[in-house]
Amino acid sequence: MLRRSAACSFLLLVIASRVEAEESSIWQEAVDPSLAPARPMIAELRAVLASEPDRDRLEAALLVANRLLTIRPRDPQARHLRGRVLDGLGRWSEAASDLREALRIEPDGPIAHEVAFDLGVVLTRLQQWAEAARAYRRFLEETPWPRERAIASTNLAETLMGAGRLEEAIAEYRLAVATEPRYTHGHLGLAVALDRQGDAASAREAMLQALSTGAGLAELDGPAVFFVPAYEAHYYRALAAEVADEVERALHEWRSFLAEGGSASPYADRVREHIEALGHRAAP
Repeated sequence: MLRRSAACSFLLLVIASRVEAEESSIWQEAVDPSLAPARPMIAELRAVLASEPDRDRLEAALLVANRLLTIRPRDPQARHLRGRVLDGLGRWSEAASDLREALRIEPDGPIAHEVAFDLGVVLTRLQQWAEAARAYRRFLEETPWPRERAIASTNLAETLMGAGRLEEAIAEYRLAVATEPRYTHGHLGLAVALDRQGDAASAREAMLQALSTGAGLAELDGPAVFFVPAYEAHYYRALAAEVADEVERALHEWRSFLAEGGSASPYADRVREHIEALGHRAAP
């Protein structure tokens, strides 16, 4: 919705808040002298990633992250930070490598669950659905907070939808909205998954719930939301327009889905069914 969104494509991905490990103590710095020069680099990278950096800032941050790793190559936090910078630069395969390495170095460390979530996001972008699902499940195993669990469950559902496992995706979406009833992305994803399964009545109900929750469809325009592939956004907008009885807008969105690459989607036939039904309604 993000995906973020994942249905065989669609990935609505919402980027969860990240909790980093606490600053190193003076005692730790005495034991490991590399911590002292690392601290300002870590602080700088955190500050950049906490903002909405443009590409120039991210490129500069990558240089800092590279320097950090030259002095602390076995530090999972350094790997995590560089992985997030690479993600922001769209270098997702490299980001995935850093995040995997962070988990390999310290699989049970204090930031392992956050690294797992970020790995899930990057793998979703790469449409590596099975590994992304495992990463999100790992995050869910260690995260008690309802909002973060709803986000991760929705992202997990989208990876399942991306893999064509609609029944499992629907179950995960339902878990997300049961955990956080006002989580709009969960309702949006549930509506799309139900529609793709052919349950139009339940899809309509879920979409109405989504449109009445939070910012409604405007949630899709958030900076933390992305679609994989990009044409998946049209499915959400088309279904919302159809539920709102905006026939012409719905037709435009359905046709855009097909025109921008969705004709090869496993859900293309379902889109054509919508277009045919709406065409009768739009006819004079």
